[in-house]
Amino acid sequence: MNFSQPIERELLHSRRIHCDGYLRSDGLWDLDAHVLDTRSFESQSFRGPNLPAHEALHRMGMRVTIGNDMVIRAVEALTERGPYPDCLTIAVVYKDLVGMKIGPGFLLAVKQRFRGRQGCTHLSELLGPLATTAMQTLRGHASRNKAVSNPVPVHDDKPHPIVNSCHAFRSDGEVVLMRWPRFYTGPAR
Repeated sequence: MNFSQPIERELLHSRRIHCDGYLRSDGLWDLDAHVLDTRSFESQSFRGPNLPAHEALHRMGMRVTIGNDMVIRAVEALTERGPYPDCLTIAVVYKDLVGMKIGPGFLLAVKQRFRGRQGCTHLSELLGPLATTAMQTLRGHASRNKAVSNPVPVHDDKPHPIVNSCHAFRSDGEVVLMRWPRFYTGPAR
């Protein structure tokens, strides 16, 4: 990206989040999310020797398996590296995601279920990008296979929840005018 030229600065911390969406041979979908945190300097360790510069402070991941209905069928959460011994023991609680549906209200439910001592901040944070990856993966597949003519269908007389979900999908914007004209609320064109 072409940000403006910054003033002189020093990199101290890097966080990389990577997500992939896969179609499985059994017709289900795997969504893999990973987080990697590193520091550019040696940092103090809770126990044992200091953590060398550029070594993983956090290396965690989550695989969520869903069906076409976006309901979670299986979860595998892993903490390969965390700054404290207890970081390695919390991943198992994320199996409680099984049965939840990725869609409106999902992230709020995740925050309530895994808040505070009931979860891991970093694993829980992966669920936002993972949910977006799920939507993009399934919609992209449908579009690629021309399984639907409109990847965001409208049922009855109510617009799909995507209308007004972000700036691009605002009801008075061009996208809604072009894709769902009956739900367009802007000036006549």
